[in-house]
Amino acid sequence: MVSATGYTGAGGVEIYFEDKDGDAEKIWDAIFAEGGPKGMKAIGLGARDTLRLEMGFCLYGNDIDDTTSPMEAGLGWITKFTKEFTAKEIFAKQKAEGITKNGGF
Repeated sequence: MVSATGYTGAGGVEIYFEDKDGDAEKIWDAIFAEGGPKGMKAIGLGARDTLRLEMGFCLYGNDIDDTTSPMEAGLGWITKFTKEFTAKEIFAKQKAEGITKNGGF
């Protein structure tokens, strides 16, 4: 599966596959045999983090996780309350009352 989830914060894509028979190296080689001559490059986690930082995107597990809400991570500016979602009431309360974890929003 190839997706453009925006995870990198740029115009890249993510590739997912199940490596049942140890074919990861074959898949990698085939992709780069086609894309390498056209300038395609593999980008590692450091580059991903830099791109996300430049875009102002948070990284799950680093900036937010099951114990740190977007409000607590300073992301209140991008947390929208126009649609229903699981923690809407919790986040709205944090936004209204303020938070102290990680300096607030």
